[in-house]
Amino acid sequence: MIELYYGGDFDKTRNAARAAVVAHAAGDATVVHIDSNNFAASTLDECIGSQGLFFSKLVVDLKDVCDLAERKEVVIERLNEMAASPNIFVWSERALDAKSLAEAKKHVASIKEFPAKAKPRPEAPVVFDFAAAVALKDKKKAWSLYAQFVREESSPEETCGTLVWQFKMIVLAHVCMTADEAGVSPYAFQNAKRIATKVSKAEALARLRDIVSMYHEAHRGRMNLEAAIERFALA
Repeated sequence: MIELYYGGDFDKTRNAARAAVVAHAAGDATVVHIDSNNFAASTLDECIGSQGLFFSKLVVDLKDVCDLAERKEVVIERLNEMAASPNIFVWSERALDAKSLAEAKKHVASIKEFPAKAKPRPEAPVVFDFAAAVALKDKKKAWSLYAQFVREESSPEETCGTLVWQFKMIVLAHVCMTADEAGVSPYAFQNAKRIATKVSKAEALARLRDIVSMYHEAHRGRMNLEAAIERFALA
């Protein structure tokens, strides 16, 4: 008999497989552990055919052995024999390709999948919200974001760079029809398109020149960049 546990959430996969091994091993069963470190076709064959004198059955914990094509081929070729064996095979894998999974389904007594957890979309740095507020001349929001978060989370140079990026994006939104044409991500392009309905191309270019000039003047020691960013945000 074969029980298959698989999926990208390998912690849950292994926990379920371990629990199954413990449940099947209750009584006089003997547990054999086979993984990528000790796997061999001969070992698997012995487990398929073994019937001990001092135990009624084997419980074979077959763990994550199909990551290599050669090992996977050995397992897939023996599925029919494993299913017919008096011993129990608790088989766990991180992943199985569609062809192998389809073949496995013909022979396993039960199958449980534990898909990988969807990764939460990382929050965009608050400096991007700040740049959008500056572009839209939302002075209250821009100052609030800058005072509470941006000043602590981003260096003046990084903040200045994000402002340059934001106004360049607005210019691209005015001259390009699609994100592909602009060579940027769809999300960033759509956001810039939204802002561009309220900020003209001429205004975006003028403010872009101001930011670049501000950056160079600060690096020549003629102004404090952090103070200049504050003034720019409130202009």
